[in-house]
Amino acid sequence: MTERYRMLGGFRLEAMRRDAETSRLFLRGDDIPAVGTLIRQPELAVTLRALAERGHAGFYQGPVAAQLLEAVKAGDGVWTQADLDNYRVIERQPVSFNSFGLQVISAPLPSAGGIALANILQGLETLPRATPGSSAWTHQTGGADAP
Repeated sequence: MTERYRMLGGFRLEAMRRDAETSRLFLRGDDIPAVGTLIRQPELAVTLRALAERGHAGFYQGPVAAQLLEAVKAGDGVWTQADLDNYRVIERQPVSFNSFGLQVISAPLPSAGGIALANILQGLETLPRATPGSSAWTHQTGGADAP
């Protein structure tokens, strides 16, 4: 647990408290854990191991799939094992662009995330560069330390 995690978690603390599973995983005593606290997710480890050992079937069949369907049903969802059996991953060419001298690779359509990220970063490139420590720097970076 880092100070940054604590700060960001503070923005979502009430939402994390409202969800029992999120609270169980990410909170300690209904609050954000102290700096240095190790957060363990053994269920995630089991899922990742199943994926590593069995690939597609490790997620879409067997115990992981059963837990997924149970959780969806508990949330009034309508997924069935047939839905998982018929699901096929569609691989698409990622969005790739350059920004601030770096190549960025992100999600392709139909997700709008990669295109939105490209627009945001390339828009930021057009802003005049502020001097680190100045008020303009604070407005542009939120007070982040100079690179």
